[in-house]
Amino acid sequence: MPDDTASTGAAADGEAQTGGEDTVVQSADSRDLPVLVAPLISGDGEIVGYQSLALSVVMVETPAARTLRMLQLAIEDSFNEWIATSSDDDRREHFDDLFSLADHLESQARDRLAIDLEFDLVALQSDIFAAAETRQNLIEPKGGPAKPGPDGSTDH
Repeated sequence: MPDDTASTGAAADGEAQTGGEDTVVQSADSRDLPVLVAPLISGDGEIVGYQSLALSVVMVETPAARTLRMLQLAIEDSFNEWIATSSDDDRREHFDDLFSLADHLESQARDRLAIDLEFDLVALQSDIFAAAETRQNLIEPKGGPAKPGPDGSTDH
């Protein structure tokens, strides 16, 4: 990174206003954010694969690189704690209730850092939804490689 601030390239519409007139909310570039792994759960409740989730985070002010790294660690810790302390049923419920998962991760990261930060819950929910929506295509096959089609080829 050329300077100590996060890039705002991920904000498609530039800057959003929240709170007072002078409070500018900027979105950190996705390359500066952690990628988390969530379980892919079949209809009968079995974990059959994993999906990466890139988190969208919105911060009230663009932090220095060190602060951004602290934020990354807090988010990663919150997610890892959620994986470690929740049952398969809890994880499935949270993964299916995407806004609840986003809100849970926000609360944990806020508590860990004790700073005023906001997740863009809509963007985070959207990221997780995109992963959930396509998860049927991302589930790792349990029975080995794909079977050949009528023409002898396999689709991967």
